[in-house]
Amino acid sequence: MTTRPFSIRFTPEERAFFESCANGRPLDVFIRALLLEHACREKQIPNSAEERAQLALILAALGRSDLAANLHIIAEAAQLGLLSSDQALAASLNEAIRNIQEMRDSLLLALRAPKSRGSL
Repeated sequence: MTTRPFSIRFTPEERAFFESCANGRPLDVFIRALLLEHACREKQIPNSAEERAQLALILAALGRSDLAANLHIIAEAAQLGLLSSDQALAASLNEAIRNIQEMRDSLLLALRAPKSRGSL
């Protein structure tokens, strides 16, 4: 498959911003991936009120569950040595926290709601 170029003009500040976000990756590869990822997210947004209501219920249940807060407490206890554990357990707990945060962020994106900086 042949690709065809598409030109976009950026101010020096915008280009510097994208270059810093790309973390050493080629700028064209980074921007292409960013655009395609965004387009796919937009495509996956639920259209019906019923779908949005279901997602809102899931998000509310996740918020009420205190999962992230509880996992954070367990992870801190493990790191402080208050819980008999090893580095693998602490890493697993931190990964679980990140996964829950990603679920929340995905639900918020699907509902087109702004991300909250607070806890679930």
